[in-house]
Amino acid sequence: MKALTGSTVTAALGIVINVATDLKSSVWAWLAVVVLVVAGAAVGFGAEKRARSRVPAGGQEAPAPGAVSQANHGRQGVQVNVGGSSERITVKSRSGTAGLTVGVLVVVATLAGMVAGAWLLQRSEPATADSAAGGAPNWAVSMGPDQCETGWVVPDRGQSSIPVPREGPPDGAALSSGGHVEVTFQGASDTATVLHSISVEVVSRSAPLGGIYLPGTCGSDVTPHHYATDLGAPRPRVVPVPGEQGGQVVPAQEFSFKVAKDDVEKVIVVPTASSGYVEWYLHVRWSSGSAQGDLRIDDGGKPFRTTAATAARKWCTKDSTTWTEPDGSPSCA
Repeated sequence: MKALTGSTVTAALGIVINVATDLKSSVWAWLAVVVLVVAGAAVGFGAEKRARSRVPAGGQEAPAPGAVSQANHGRQGVQVNVGGSSERITVKSRSGTAGLTVGVLVVVATLAGMVAGAWLLQRSEPATADSAAGGAPNWAVSMGPDQCETGWVVPDRGQSSIPVPREGPPDGAALSSGGHVEVTFQGASDTATVLHSISVEVVSRSAPLGGIYLPGTCGSDVTPHHYATDLGAPRPRVVPVPGEQGGQVVPAQEFSFKVAKDDVEKVIVVPTASSGYVEWYLHVRWSSGSAQGDLRIDDGGKPFRTTAATAARKWCTKDSTTWTEPDGSPSCA
């Protein structure tokens, strides 16, 4: 029974120390550690005291059984007079030892229940902004020609004119080489998310698309961080390039940004495919607290589409509202 009590206290102490380390700030868990340490010391002290009580003073061992001349029962246990000498051994009653053991086991069970309850309570509490790891950033994509230098390539369905949409690409359009893909990133929580790197995944390559080339309408400069990628390269890389804002040159900047819930970053990637048609995705490697991952950026669940305009018939814009076939006029030659 003594061995069982000691091993139970030792095992409980180990478990409670692990839980207290996990909970860190739980007063109950660390109090349980202290009490179990004291309980373990008490059990060890009691065992040592009982062992000493079986050896007579002076270090002499008790005579063999049969030399007992007298035994008296008292409150402290059974006192045995050995061989008529003045040396006596007091043997604790089994009921006293059992009572101590049961008491220690009850204390251990109570403390274990308290610590387990504190652990479950803390695990069930909703994570706060400070304790919760952040996650992948929110993002949104828009695409368009690079001012009036590039445009779209659409299927030729025999149409005589195509309206310029207020936003987004024309129906069925692929972005022509040199257009831009604009990605806006915003943190998903108050925990900052670091955007470490950006890369390109090419899905397929083929001959440039035929059809109709619709030049982009001229407009204001686009801002933010500008990057270029040559989709014709065996392994396309996204490299920083200078941009423009309000007529001023924006220096090239290496990709590494930090975003949070109230912090937004905008990235513009200019893909080129001078001699073919390419379908592709962007990938952004991110981390936030202990979380990390690879974020795939796409066009509404589909790959981005970029094509050279060399196989398409060129149209022109009329009053910035409609694309039409060239009519020989100065504005639409």
